[in-house]
Formats: sequence, C-alpha cells, structure tokens
Amino acid sequence: MLHRFSRFIKVIGEEKFTSLNEKSVLVLGVGGVGGYAVESLIRSGIENIIIVDYDKIDITNLNRQLVATLDTLNKSKVNIFGATVTLPTPVITLYASNASKHPTIFGTG
Repeated sequence: MLHRFSRFIKVIGEEKFTSLNEKSVLVLGVGGVGGYAVESLIRSGIENIIIVDYDKIDITNLNRQLVATLDTLNKSKVNIFGATVTLPTPVITLYASNASKHPTIFGTG
C-alpha cells in the first residue's frame, strides 16, 4: 500500500522525512507567501504548525491569497485559513493565533 507521502519520501529518504514529520514550525503571516508556505509544509508531512497573523482578509487579498474569497472578506485570516486549508493528513495540528487572544487549535494531531 502506498503511503500518502511515498513520492516525497523517495526524494528525501525515510530518515529525513521522519525528522521533518516530528518538527514544529512557526509561520508569521499567512498572506501571499505565508499561506503557500503553510500549505507546502502540510503537504510535506509537518504535523505541528503554528500560524500567527493579526490581519483580516480584505479586497486587495483576492488575487493572491489562498483563503481570500468574497465570502471571507473582513474575517480573521488565521481563523479562515485554519478552518478551510486542505489538510491531506488527518494527524496534523494547526495552531492559529491572531496575536490578540489565545490560539485556536485545528485538527486532531
């Protein structure tokens, strides 16, 4: 049976994958670059990701940010990102904070 990360493991090896899998990563800002970084981390098997962004989604984000849609305007980026990002692994824990209150935990990792 194929592992969901089989192709990635072929590239970096089992030992490096296991090491990556056990890391925790902090991403400050989930806008244009940060949002794509978080998605790449998730798709690389990182199981613990902390995202922090104080900003809300505005109309200027529509053309460049993963979670920016007409339905998400004026909503917290981290809350929308945590609730809507495609999570290809069921064991991920995504901690999201808008830096003004306690983090929200998405996932069951």
